[in-house]
Amino acid sequence: PTPLALSGAPPVVTIKANNTMMCGCPITPGGIWDANKIEVKTLLKKNGQQIGVLPMHYAGIPSQFLGIWDIQNPGVYEATVYAYDAATGNTGLDSVTFFAMQ
Repeated sequence: PTPLALSGAPPVVTIKANNTMMCGCPITPGGIWDANKIEVKTLLKKNGQQIGVLPMHYAGIPSQFLGIWDIQNPGVYEATVYAYDAATGNTGLDSVTFFAMQ
């Protein structure tokens, strides 16, 4: 787990994901592995309860995606990032846990 202090304004959390194919090929808009055709989202939980889905977008660097989220309250959070290509069925998944405190 990673601590995150909530003091003053709610912090903005940037979730970044490096998504690569097993072949090492880059994912880019319009490329062989087209970033525009791959669904990348983050499933968000707080204290074990689903609280939302954060769409992620191509970050301007091959194979990099990001999403920005404001944390409003303290708690234990889990962010599960997935990438899915409907045309091929290629799928990837990873998660991180962090806690926000006053």
